[in-house]
This record gives sequence, structure tokens and C-alpha cells, in this order.
Amino acid sequence: MVQDVLMSSPPVIEDLSTAEAEQQFTAILDGDMPLDEAGALLVALSRKGETEEEILGCVRSMMKRVAPTDLDGPDAIDIGGTGGDRLGTFNISTTTAFVVAAAGLPVLKHGNRGFSSRSGSADMIEALGISLSAWPDHEHVRACLAEVGMAYLFTPTHHRFPEGLNALRKRLCIRTIFNLAGPLAHPARLRRQMIGVSDPTLLPVFCNVLARSGRKQAWIFHGADGADEISVSGRTTIHELRNGQFRVFSVSPEDFGIVPSPVTALRGGDGVENAAICRDILAGAPGPKTDAVLICAASAFVFAGLTSTLLDGMAAAREAIGSGAAARVLIDLREASHDRRG
Repeated sequence: MVQDVLMSSPPVIEDLSTAEAEQQFTAILDGDMPLDEAGALLVALSRKGETEEEILGCVRSMMKRVAPTDLDGPDAIDIGGTGGDRLGTFNISTTTAFVVAAAGLPVLKHGNRGFSSRSGSADMIEALGISLSAWPDHEHVRACLAEVGMAYLFTPTHHRFPEGLNALRKRLCIRTIFNLAGPLAHPARLRRQMIGVSDPTLLPVFCNVLARSGRKQAWIFHGADGADEISVSGRTTIHELRNGQFRVFSVSPEDFGIVPSPVTALRGGDGVENAAICRDILAGAPGPKTDAVLICAASAFVFAGLTSTLLDGMAAAREAIGSGAAARVLIDLREASHDRRG
């Protein structure tokens, strides 16, 4: 098996410049590099540790293949993560997207199936009955954003990978540079993003890559226990980018007015299991999983300027769930996803 060979005797590679990395990933995405060589490169970079220049080169290679498109979402945000924390949590940021959209903050959620976890955001979205488009349908995305306040951008629809590459990533069973570049290579070219990282050394790296990619505002965060989420169990470190300026701060569960919970209380499962968790949360079920969504939504509201404090953000998030508005976003998005033209 290719992954057995690569993982037992990983190749050694020197750091690549941005131009070198872009060239290598262009060869992979164009299908000009054999899959065994691509796998060797992905494993070597992962073992070495991907640099800012390498991640930026990968992002640029991916974005060259996405035609600039105005999706009428200048104020939209996305909340996501790199994965790879191995904590087995449910799809927190995707569940949060319904809450955030219900409060009037538009969300262009970008995601994929799971490669380093049992359930990527797309696995849960599909299990919720939301159709995943197999082709870029910009009119439909605009309609969803205008009518529902949320649209889902399925990664393979907008980032076309050569046949066999996704299967290779699955077989490798490791977090690769595509997990890192994926959230940064947002097909809508958003101005504002919140991204969680499981590796704290990536906090300044992601801020720099986003700044060099034209983002105006970002929060890059790393939670307690290594989570790529705003943590319910302890302190979360946040690196902020705002109009070219950087700052670092932290938040704790107590700042949101909640009692800390162990990360084990956030365990999820496959897409079907996580969809059930999502529906329960949107229905108002109390507990640590709902707390995790509330603090993520509250953070998004402060990030976007909808509220000035985290406690006000918590109140807005509770209202979005308690009023039934968040559950309605799910229903409306599901219905809209099956109402495509042509």
C-alpha cells in the first residue's frame, strides 16, 4: 500500500519558496505529477512542517483555478478549521453557521468531506438533507445568501482536483497541506474569515498568509486541548488581522458566562450522528455541545461587529436558537438546495 511505504520511509525535503511550492502544486492539480510522487511530497511536507511560503504557494495554485466571481456577499463571513486535532468533536463551526445566519450575519460556508476526521462539514451537511451541488451554480449561491442568509460551497465543486487525489488523501490518513490551504483558499474570496488551527505554530502563519492573500479581517484561533475551535474547556489564543494590523489576545469560557466543560463532552461521530447533534442543538437542547456552538457564534458576532461584548453575543446566539430562527435557516437552506434551476 502506498501509504505504508510513504509513512514508514518518509522522504526528506528542504523548505520550498512560494514560487517553488506553487509550481509543485500546480503540477499536482493539473494532473502532471504521478500520484505516488504527489503522496511523497504531501507526506514529506507534513513530516517537515509546512512553512508560510509553502502554504501560500499552495493557496495561490488552488485559487488560480477559481474564476473571480461576485457572490453578492461583501459582508459575509466563514467559520471553519483545519481539522487534525484528533479530538473527535462534532461539526461545531458548521452548526454555528446556522445560528450566525439566523442572527442576520450572512455566512458563505466552505467545506469538504472528512479526510482527517470521521465527518467533514460536507458529510454533516449532506446528512441534514442539504444537496451538495456538483457544479458551480453562482446564481443559486446568490439566491441562498439573499433569501436564507447562508450558502454552502462544497470544495470539490469549486476546487477541481485530478482524479485519484482525494482517494490518495484518504489513504494517507494524515493532515496534509491541503487541509491547511483549503480554508485559506475560499472560492468566494471573502474579506473576513475565522479559522481554527490545531497547531498553535500556525497562528501567525495563517494571519500572514491571509494578509498576503488580500484578506482585510481574520481571527485565527487555537483552543485548549489542541482544539481548532473556540474552547469550552480552557483558554483560546486568538491572532487577529484587521486592515493590515495584527494583535494577539485570548478568551476563556468564563468570558462567555459559561462553566468550562471537558472536550470529551463534545465528541461526535460520522455525518449522520453529527447531523442529529446539530438538530438537537438548533432545537434548544442544553449542554456542553450547545455551549460550544453558543461561544463560537458569540465570537463571530463580536468579530463582525454585531455585538460589542461576548456576553451580548451569547444573548444574541441564545435568541437565534430559542426563537427557532436557527432551525428555520436549516429548513430553508435544505429546501433551497433542492430548488436549483436547470
